[in-house]
Amino acid sequence: MIMSPQNGADVSAKSVTVTISVTNFNIVDKQGQAAVAGEGHVHYYLDVQPPTTPGQPAVPPSGSIWATVAATSYTFTNLALGQHTIYVELVNNDHTPLVPPVTASVQINAVDTTSGGTGGTGGGTASGPIPPEVAQYASDWPLPQGNYESTRATFTASINSSNVNTLGVAWTTPLKGAISTNPIIMGNNIFLQDNAYNIWSIDFDSGNVNWYVENNKPWIGPAGVCVGWGKVFGSATSYDIAAWDMNTGKAVWDTPISNVNTNVHSNIQPIPYNNMIFTSTGPHVGGTQYGGADGYLWGIHQATGEIKWSFSTTDSSNFFGHPELTDGSGAWFPPSIDVNTGIIYWGTKNPGGFGYGGTFGGSTAYPNGYQRPGPNLYSNCIIAQDSINGKMLWYNQTYPHDVVDHDFMNTPILATAPNMYGILAPLDIAIGGGKAGVVFAFDRKSGATLWSTPVGKHQNDNLGALPLDTAIEFYPGVLGGIESHMAYADGVIFVPYDDLWTSYNAFGLQKVQPIGEGTGGLAAIDVNTGKILWDVKLPSLNVGAATVCNDLVFTSTYDGTLYAFNRSDGSQAWKFTAPSGMGINSWPSIARDTILFAYGVGSNPMLVAFKLGATGTIPPPPTTTTTPPPTPSGKTVNITVTAQNIKFDVSTITVPAGATVNITFINKDAQIPHNIAFYTTSAATTRIYIGAIITGPATTTYTFTAPNTPGDYFFRCDVHPTLMTGTFTVTAQ
Repeated sequence: MIMSPQNGADVSAKSVTVTISVTNFNIVDKQGQAAVAGEGHVHYYLDVQPPTTPGQPAVPPSGSIWATVAATSYTFTNLALGQHTIYVELVNNDHTPLVPPVTASVQINAVDTTSGGTGGTGGGTASGPIPPEVAQYASDWPLPQGNYESTRATFTASINSSNVNTLGVAWTTPLKGAISTNPIIMGNNIFLQDNAYNIWSIDFDSGNVNWYVENNKPWIGPAGVCVGWGKVFGSATSYDIAAWDMNTGKAVWDTPISNVNTNVHSNIQPIPYNNMIFTSTGPHVGGTQYGGADGYLWGIHQATGEIKWSFSTTDSSNFFGHPELTDGSGAWFPPSIDVNTGIIYWGTKNPGGFGYGGTFGGSTAYPNGYQRPGPNLYSNCIIAQDSINGKMLWYNQTYPHDVVDHDFMNTPILATAPNMYGILAPLDIAIGGGKAGVVFAFDRKSGATLWSTPVGKHQNDNLGALPLDTAIEFYPGVLGGIESHMAYADGVIFVPYDDLWTSYNAFGLQKVQPIGEGTGGLAAIDVNTGKILWDVKLPSLNVGAATVCNDLVFTSTYDGTLYAFNRSDGSQAWKFTAPSGMGINSWPSIARDTILFAYGVGSNPMLVAFKLGATGTIPPPPTTTTTPPPTPSGKTVNITVTAQNIKFDVSTITVPAGATVNITFINKDAQIPHNIAFYTTSAATTRIYIGAIITGPATTTYTFTAPNTPGDYFFRCDVHPTLMTGTFTVTAQ
């Protein structure tokens, strides 16, 4: 795939640099040696079509302009003025074409730039489609899923099955809180963002912080950043898209794309392409919803923050008849981009509604979500758009009229199926998945479904309507199915999945299985047939995506365990267990000899670099001790505390010394775990009482005895220890 120059671009006749992106093929400098499957080099041709005869060297006629190099870029110089066609072909070590041939081409116009002619777009300049940093660091991890096709696969890193057991901790960098996306790696710089919109630039070799922007606006995520044209792009709050200087962190521009009165939020990791940033806003799905809140896809100009286009994901001007009860969709994750066509591919969220009755099940007046009749387009869809103007080219809805929160939200993978069904020629496809726990393959041109394959446990998820008189357990539940991103390599899709039930009836969500009881897995699927090749079961939720590195596929689980499996058969090649209390709800990035994992669940968030040959350790969380049991005073205090929008509704809890404290704790944040924990100080090293973690919506009761010594103590949510805090005041009796 040719990344630059863009098709039809004007370029300088002096020189044009061709940059390509290669997946599932190792570029090696073994020219003239025997052919080895999966490796070789690149032939670049100017105005001559690449030879493709099997078994014959791909050498053009004498006098042709061409080059044979072991690199993903090549520069042609001193071009004649006018139209040219550049061809690229992947070849074996012995210069013979691959079977089937792998070629690409781009048309350019060479102009005289010395006499005031049009400047070129080759080489990833500001006017070209690919940001120069993305082109320069294509072999690192310069985009949210590694590349524009979102395959989450690298074949330029040096980690493989022969050395993975030498991975060790090279360095750790403390973070502020929850992380729900992966870092960007560009050369010696790492960029990442937490779910409070705080941003770090970190040195790749040492883990030292280059600069830090503190926004501290906690939200549910999955917040993240992208980088291009000298800037870092992301959200500074849940209502905007902003840019910062990539070298200093200095603010460049900030564009509102929502406001607090609409309950529509910006909280995804954007992606850069063609002088634009693509992002999304959508209704909040945890806690209270307002009704009439729409979800949008956005194209934002990278230099100025100007809104170039927006696209509503609700195909109804009055929200299907009840705007007071119904919300729209939006996207949780960035799109994939076909850089040859300029088409972007999104996965969208479930439809929303007022309270839990609209999103989950129904309400007393409108069971089964009848306040929004019909399929509720364009929720739970894959959508293809023209990146220039946002025009929708096609859509395919995978789960119409969703009442059980089965978003089709993961970033689609763009791939070429080499032999679909065993009878078709190579076919360009898009691969999608979401919380319904089903993988789909679509024809990339038409959007037609080619096959679909369920993974993980399925129970009651094929009902036409939820029952009125009883609650039933659903698999996958609101935290089940394919919660995080898939990976693709060599004709195989790698799918992380979760098994966690949710109880529903026609009037709404009733109960969510505790997160700690959930399990997961990783499945491998043949891209041509949809057949499951192998399936590995895991003891904890697999919310760490799948990431391919050479002959391995990495993943991680909510309990903080990291895994590497052999791609060929799913056998375990490596495992790392973090200290107790450190969990993962994000996915890694890989470059060179290092893989980065962000531990963002628990009270000890940090970024950890695992490097071949390193022997360091992860620092344990602060040791906690328990205060001596207080003497009960005979007094009883009953208190209600609510968690909503990742905040407590109180900042101070006051009780008499020695009192029996009964706290009714209400967690209104759907799908989000919270608790209340009491400590002697904000250092949280000596505990008074730690309440059990519950996943919302849920209610529990905590009972403990207050300290005998009056004074100000500390309370927090242990899951969000920097975002949800307060003062626990004990008064004299």
